[in-house]
Amino acid sequence: MHILVIGAKGMLGQEFVRQLRDKDVVGWGREDIDITNAAEVMQKIGDIKPGLIINCAAYNNVDKAENEPQVAMAINGEAIGYLAAAALKCGAAFVHFSSDYVFSGELSATQLDAAACNFVTIGYMEEDLPNPVSVYGQSKALGENKIVSIPRGRAEWTQWYIVRTSRLFGLSGIGVTSKKSFPEMMLKFAREKGRIEAIDAEVSSPTYVKDLAEATLKMVEGDAPSGIYHISNSGSCTWYEYAKVTIECVGLQNVEVVPVGQEHFPRKAKRPAFSVLLNNKLPLLRPWQEALREYLISKFENGFLVE
Repeated sequence: MHILVIGAKGMLGQEFVRQLRDKDVVGWGREDIDITNAAEVMQKIGDIKPGLIINCAAYNNVDKAENEPQVAMAINGEAIGYLAAAALKCGAAFVHFSSDYVFSGELSATQLDAAACNFVTIGYMEEDLPNPVSVYGQSKALGENKIVSIPRGRAEWTQWYIVRTSRLFGLSGIGVTSKKSFPEMMLKFAREKGRIEAIDAEVSSPTYVKDLAEATLKMVEGDAPSGIYHISNSGSCTWYEYAKVTIECVGLQNVEVVPVGQEHFPRKAKRPAFSVLLNNKLPLLRPWQEALREYLISKFENGFLVE
C-alpha cells in the first residue's frame, strides 16, 4: 500500500516519514504539490493512488493569520476539502491534524461543575463544538468542517480521521516555513541570556511528535472508526511551567526562569486561556514531562545542544 505524507518536511511530517521508512511511503513538500489548487490535488493524488494519506501541511503562524486571513483559510480550510475529496475518490484513508485552538478556552458552567465534583477531568472532549477566538483557530475549524461535511456517496467505508493535538515538540522540520519547537527556543534564550521570561498562563498539553505519530499509526492500523480524535501527551502546563521543566531536564545551571503575564508579550491573536484536550477514545499517552525528557536527552548532552 502506498502511503502519502503531505507536509513531509515539517516537524510532524518528517516524523511520520521516519517511522514509515520500512513501508512504501512517499513524502511531499510544498514544492511537490500546491494543496490550495483543487485540480492539481485531484490529479497528482490520483496519479499515485495511495491507500493512506497523512496530511501534516498547515499554516501555523497564529499572529500573522490575523493580517492575512484569506491565506490561513485557503491552506487550513479550503485545501483540506480538496485533499479529502481526492482521498475519497481514490479510496484512501485520510488523516488530518487539527488544533486545540479550535476551542475558545472558556469552559461551560456544566464542564466546570463536573470537574469540581471529580466527575471528569477538566478539558475539551472530542464531541465538544469548536468556538475559536482567532483567525488561525477559525481556519483549523473550517478544515475540520470540510472533512466531516464532504459527501461520501458509495465510498462511505473510507476511513477519515481528524486528530486534534497541541504544542508539538520534536526534531525541527527542514521546510522553509519550519520553526524551532518551544523547548529549543527556550534553551537558545537560556544559553544566550541566562534568563527566560515565559507567560504563566494559557494552559494546554505539550505533545512529542514521536508519540503523536506512533499513536496515530496505531489508530489507523487498528481500523479505528472514522471520526474526531484527541491525541496529546498526558498532563498540562502554562508556558512558564513548560519552560521551567525544559531547563530542569537538561540541567542548565544558573538560568533564571521568570513567570510573566500575557501583557508582557503583546500578540496580535487571542489565545485560549485553557485548551487541554481530553482523550476518551484511545489509550492515554505518557506524561508530557517524561516525553520531553526523552527528547531532550536524545538531543542534548551536558546541557548543551548537539548539532
